[in-house]
Amino acid sequence: MKEQKLIITISIGIGMLSLLIATAFELQIDKFVFSGQTILSGHRAFVIDILLGVFTGALLTVGVSVASFLVKMRSSLFDFWADTEMFSEKAILFASKYFPYGANIKTVISAIERSQTLLDDSYSLRSDYSNIIKLHRDIVFFKKDSEIKSLIDEIINYVGKVNEDVSSLCYLQVNSDLTFQQKSKLATVFEPDDCSLQMLIKKCRKLQSRLGVHFKSPDFLDISNS
Repeated sequence: MKEQKLIITISIGIGMLSLLIATAFELQIDKFVFSGQTILSGHRAFVIDILLGVFTGALLTVGVSVASFLVKMRSSLFDFWADTEMFSEKAILFASKYFPYGANIKTVISAIERSQTLLDDSYSLRSDYSNIIKLHRDIVFFKKDSEIKSLIDEIINYVGKVNEDVSSLCYLQVNSDLTFQQKSKLATVFEPDDCSLQMLIKKCRKLQSRLGVHFKSPDFLDISNS
């Protein structure tokens, strides 16, 4: 998408410059600049035709590039939403596995410390996080202050925070020197209603609505009802 945006920008510049020069030659402005002497030596119509041809070609390139850009934009946004939706669902299952409903903090800490699958489960989420970062890098907007860009930026921010929360549990497991208070803080990252995972889910649903995607996650994945 960055390449398409660059092509559009360059084509617009070439087209506008060609039209400006052609207009200047058509109005014989060069005679005023060079004290009545023309720099085209009888080839004015030929040069103007070439410049107008360049302008037409640039205009056509802009049209095709804009159409291609919009299609690619739609596809990239859908891929981004699909990957973040999958990431959030995996994170919900991850949280449900290590934070069973109704369990006390000591039970949660003990389960995390004794788990044989925590690192593998977290690696899967971190791998998805890397893919989302790559998708986000390829998304380009012409308007830097657009609403959907702000939404995308919020989502990538919460994806990063969820990834940090998952990593903090790995830190808890491999560091036996932590105090109970420190362990308790790390082991409650998914509990608050405004935790990063909950906010990510809300933002993903908002993006889904903006894209007009009709999809509903299974009820058992809605941790807001837990």
